[in-house]
Amino acid sequence: MRTVRVHALESDFSALGFGCAPLGSMVSASNGMRAINLAMDLGVNWFDVAPNYGGGNAETLLGKSLGANRKSVAICTKISLLPPVRNPIPPILRPTVRWVMKSIPIGWRAARSRRRQWIERPQLDAAFIEKSLVSSLKRLQTDYVDVVALHDPDVRESTAPDVIEALERMVEKGYARTAAIAGSLDAVIAGASQSDVFRIVQIRDTLLTISAASDRVYPVRNPFVITHGAFSDLYLEQRARKMFADAGYSLADFSKQALNFAFSKNPDGIVIASMFSRQHIKANCEVSARISSADATRLANYIRDGN
Repeated sequence: MRTVRVHALESDFSALGFGCAPLGSMVSASNGMRAINLAMDLGVNWFDVAPNYGGGNAETLLGKSLGANRKSVAICTKISLLPPVRNPIPPILRPTVRWVMKSIPIGWRAARSRRRQWIERPQLDAAFIEKSLVSSLKRLQTDYVDVVALHDPDVRESTAPDVIEALERMVEKGYARTAAIAGSLDAVIAGASQSDVFRIVQIRDTLLTISAASDRVYPVRNPFVITHGAFSDLYLEQRARKMFADAGYSLADFSKQALNFAFSKNPDGIVIASMFSRQHIKANCEVSARISSADATRLANYIRDGN
């Protein structure tokens, strides 16, 4: 496993991060926990989670999965979105619904949109920040997280003095080792420009992003950059599929080259991927260890010039 230096944590971590968004909802608890353990066996030691992930189950399942390995991994959890207030699908039917959604690409889009309706977004203020983080620590069965990140803040929230001061207190209290901001490019740049409390930033950067979003972030206080969304275009955008085929790649190489491209755009940072099958985890680990500059350049040229 290739590693990168996270200076905010004074340690090296896997360049491939494990995204826990489907854990406990689209991915069952048993399959998810097996995937986490396999990923750790293969060297993945960065885990990205949030209170609302997995229908509110992801933090609890991640905490159970890590167990005695807690000290050897990094956990990044987030603040701003609460667990869903309800799930209208009866538990007995959820495995069947998961199978259907996985079988139909458009189903993933519909499910994602529907989940947003179940999520409560509170007012982001100092009191809520501490309450949210303390609740996350209980679910994760740990007394600290390595990174606490604002989750999808707007520009006002990412620059608010009371929000920044609250994050600083979370670090001072030992609830988190460092703070981050995860959201839109505008909010990330505004927050990182306002305060150096944000030593890590997380942004969405996909195959169809012509100009690497990370390029716009690096000049801002030089934070450590995490990207996600490498696979999102693969299943939701016909344009991505056509572009990939026109560039001369087989669809069998689709996810491999998309991840390779993400690493090439963020070579010194971490790329988050949700991966829950044995085949997918192993393939992603192989890509993270051996980035192909030639393939990345070929795709970049096609995206830019169309040839």
